[in-house]
Amino acid sequence: MSLESLVETNSILGPLVWISLDPANLTSAHQHLGKIVRVQVHKILQQRFLNQTLGEFHNQLRRARTIRKIIERRSRSQGVPAAIRGALQEYLGCLEAWGKGAQLELPSPQKVDMQTISSVELALWLQDEYTGCQSGAFRLADGSALLWHSEEDVEDEPGERFDQLRVVSFEIEGCQVFSFIYPDLLPGSAFNWRSDRFFQAVDALYLRPGAQRGNMLANVAVWVTLRLGAGVEPVEVIRALGPFTDGYALVTAHQKRGEVRVERIEFSGRDWLVTALAEEPGSWFYQTNIFSDSRSAVALANEDLAHPARPACLERIQRSPEEITGLVEREEPLRALWELLCSTSGDRFGYAHEDVKAHLALHLAGDGMKMWLSSGPGLPGRAADHTLIL
Repeated sequence: MSLESLVETNSILGPLVWISLDPANLTSAHQHLGKIVRVQVHKILQQRFLNQTLGEFHNQLRRARTIRKIIERRSRSQGVPAAIRGALQEYLGCLEAWGKGAQLELPSPQKVDMQTISSVELALWLQDEYTGCQSGAFRLADGSALLWHSEEDVEDEPGERFDQLRVVSFEIEGCQVFSFIYPDLLPGSAFNWRSDRFFQAVDALYLRPGAQRGNMLANVAVWVTLRLGAGVEPVEVIRALGPFTDGYALVTAHQKRGEVRVERIEFSGRDWLVTALAEEPGSWFYQTNIFSDSRSAVALANEDLAHPARPACLERIQRSPEEITGLVEREEPLRALWELLCSTSGDRFGYAHEDVKAHLALHLAGDGMKMWLSSGPGLPGRAADHTLIL
């Protein structure tokens, strides 16, 4: 990967655009967000509609209707913890408001099974999608942790999905929440952080096609985990909402009684695997788009071992020990981590390559959080565009 191609990619993508949403309440914030992304969402909606047969689209709308019913049912079920029920009710309200703000509609009115397709169903249909990315975590000698994430998505043409790189902020019960968003997805499914020093990042997992899994979307779960933060353990959200039709690796980090807790939850179907970052200095984990343990129940039931990108993911993982363990030897580990994110080693499957839309390096300690982030792939020799301290 040449430096020239990375510079060109950054130039095309442009800078991060920071947007403060309507602070009145969560629902109005999502309606405001829908208005902001309306033009790009319509472009994406039309692309998705034209790239499939009418029969495929109708089947997907039926699935969206089923998922909506499942969400409504879980939001009323006494078997689901009250906080999660409340968050699901908010999700449905926010999804409807987002669809209203985006003025979702098809090029021509259609019905599926004699029912007119609603904007809420189209909004949920758009959420039935997930992307690439890679994340990692590393334990330092003082008990603090380094975390990193690069947000990756393949576009056939520049601007096909990202007309702008947006970070939106909104308020939840006095807490500021920040989220890098895909124009067609609600907050939660990329990298996110809160002013109470909760962080979450999401990586897609390559899943075996055709496997019978469930009727809940992973995107719903990560919206809920972001909404609830450290107030509810993320694994409890996964437990309450599954089984899932798709799946994610969800990396979360927060402070608890002065300690830094970092976890990864890989989930799909009815299963999940939780990995906690060990307290021993030098402990680490790295996440890309394949399961961390191919022998785990969740991997055996769901993983696509024949995915064409799997060899490249394995190559990334094989390079990781040498690249990551060197961080502990550096006097400025956050800067060393930033340099790692700017590395072109491994070409298109390294840290800095043309599919990277944004990247961040974060240091979370018992008394604060410091984050460096930039748009596009990392450029060797260039400092972070933004430094945030909480």
